[in-house]
Amino acid sequence: MMESSIVAVLLLIATLVLALGVFALYSVSFSDQYYTVSVQEYLMGISKLISVEVSQPTYAAAPPSYNYFNVSYVVWIQSPTKTVTVVAFAASPQPNSFYTLPSSSQNASLFTSSLNGYSSLRPFNLNATVYLPQGGQPLGNIHVVAYNVSSNSTYVISAIVRPSQIIMLWLLYYYDGKWYRLGYVYLSPFSNGIGVYIITGSGVYKGYSGTLNNPTPYIYLSQTGFQLGMWFKVINEQQSPTRLLNATFIPTGNGVGNGNGHGNGNGKEFSVILYTQGSSVYVNISGTVKLLYNNLKAGQSYFINFTTGTQFRLGNAAKFTIYNEQGQLLNSSVLNLPPGLPPSGINGYTLILTFGSKTISNGIYQAFIETLKNPQGTNSFWSISSFILHNGPLYNDTDRFNQTVAQNSNLNSSAYWYFVWPYNNPPPQLPGILWYWPPGPSKYSHIYYIPETGTNTYVVV
Repeated sequence: MMESSIVAVLLLIATLVLALGVFALYSVSFSDQYYTVSVQEYLMGISKLISVEVSQPTYAAAPPSYNYFNVSYVVWIQSPTKTVTVVAFAASPQPNSFYTLPSSSQNASLFTSSLNGYSSLRPFNLNATVYLPQGGQPLGNIHVVAYNVSSNSTYVISAIVRPSQIIMLWLLYYYDGKWYRLGYVYLSPFSNGIGVYIITGSGVYKGYSGTLNNPTPYIYLSQTGFQLGMWFKVINEQQSPTRLLNATFIPTGNGVGNGNGHGNGNGKEFSVILYTQGSSVYVNISGTVKLLYNNLKAGQSYFINFTTGTQFRLGNAAKFTIYNEQGQLLNSSVLNLPPGLPPSGINGYTLILTFGSKTISNGIYQAFIETLKNPQGTNSFWSISSFILHNGPLYNDTDRFNQTVAQNSNLNSSAYWYFVWPYNNPPPQLPGILWYWPPGPSKYSHIYYIPETGTNTYVVV
């Protein structure tokens, strides 16, 4: 009997121990499950309160090859947390962007904006496994550059993207020893028409009406010094002559307003025509043709200009030069202007400019003209063509022009056309800008917008 009691007690103890063990295991399991559910609910609650607003893409620059583009966006991020971590990267779109992972070459950076311009945020290297809030599933291992940003703040994201690429923004949050992706945004620049358009086509000039909405500044082309320059790109080679530029000089008073460009004034009208044919570029001055360069390459950009004026010992001649995009002089040549011009050269002429041709074989990026009033403006005269050359075909030099002319009254005038249109198809009218010093004393140069009077055709008088 005693033995039976001992056995019963031992069985009771064993049962209690086993029950306590099972209860302990159940408690631990339930606790972990409750913890996981609470973490998931907490993180998903945060993710639902995160808000991101993005501007339309803004254009910064593009290289000559057009193989990639520099684009930027203004991004506003709101989060219930004080800070959120952002990983930005360019990537090729996948069937499901949810699982697109960043590569080591992110090609995207974040900046903050201030009155002094953009300044880079302080990045840090993030090497970690990133999890999803939903069930704590691992998304992937990343080795990236990341940024901590403040909530309710605005930032600028700048990225280098190739055609068809998108920009991804991951919004990460560090909680209880793990990194979680609370949300992601993808930006598609090319769906917004990002690209570079340059003037390629032109119609036939039908005559100057003589009536403009703006008061015409009577700016004569200076015998002291005159220069015209332009950046162009060879899109494809044509075996027939393809015009780059037609610059027609008409003596002032020769009835420019009668619609045919001819009148009764004294002087001689003449034209300077630049055109390509095959891999060569030629100069035609009133029927006299000369080869300027014979090794043009399709897809390459070139800078070409010509200078005349007594200040440069070119009273009745013009010097033509051509450069490649690296700024190397490819060739130069001096051509005589037509006989019969006044001894002072081309003083007192109206200029009609037509850019491009009817065929899409050459693209015109930008162009300028400038006139010199007296020798004291020579340095500024040469600086204009210098910064146009060295800034390259896509750089918008409008501000540089304004500063150069406004600060030197020894320049007579300067006009500038920027034909690059970076957002979508260019507008039907692209005016030029003319800065000029009026007759008599003046503290400031004046500005005049030169309208098109025909397709890609402008009259400067």
